[in-house]
Order: sequence, then structure tokens, then C-alpha cells
Amino acid sequence: ARFELGKKVIITSALEVWAHSIYHVSHWKMDKIRAVDRIFHLIDGAGELKGYNGPLVDAIQTVNSSTGIGGGETNYFRFRCYRNGNLHLEFKRLGLVSKLNVAAGGGNQLRGR
Repeated sequence: ARFELGKKVIITSALEVWAHSIYHVSHWKMDKIRAVDRIFHLIDGAGELKGYNGPLVDAIQTVNSSTGIGGGETNYFRFRCYRNGNLHLEFKRLGLVSKLNVAAGGGNQLRGR
């Protein structure tokens, strides 16, 4: 089997909805989501992220959950938040995805959507 990251991934159990109707990244998935953001910044040559959470986590945690589905975007990602806790993450810069696949997979493919 070949492994390559595709255009979109779904991260299950990534989100929690707090009483004031704002999505929050689950503490169980926080490090993984921050790492994805950091990797894309580094591959792009933008350097290390400033701040604790980074743009992706900060953007997710400003989405109001009262409508059920909400979303947003950063320089590298479009995302949709769902009340079931899933985060749909679409990569905006597919050239960076290709660079990541070469660096991490060594030519193998990991299927995304």
C-alpha cells in the first residue's frame, strides 16, 4: 500500500462545545492540530509560529457552535467544525502537501480525501 496525504482530512473527536457555544479543540487532539499548523508554516519557510496555539487553533476556537456547523480558514487551511466533534480540514496549498508527502512518506501514499 502507498501512503500520501490528500486534499482533505477528517479528524474525529477533535472538538468540544462549551456552554457559551464556542468550539474548543479537545485537549486530547490539541498537540496534533498545533503540530499540523507548525509543519505547514515550516515547510512554507514562514518560520516557527508565534504564540502558544497558533493560527489554526485560534481560528477554530472563535467559531460559534450555535448553528451546528461552522467554519473558517487560515493561510494554509479551510476547516469545518461539527457538533459531533469532528473537524474537517482542507489544505489550501497543495504544493505544500506535496512537499510534506515527499519529506514524510518517501514516495509512499497515505490516502486523504
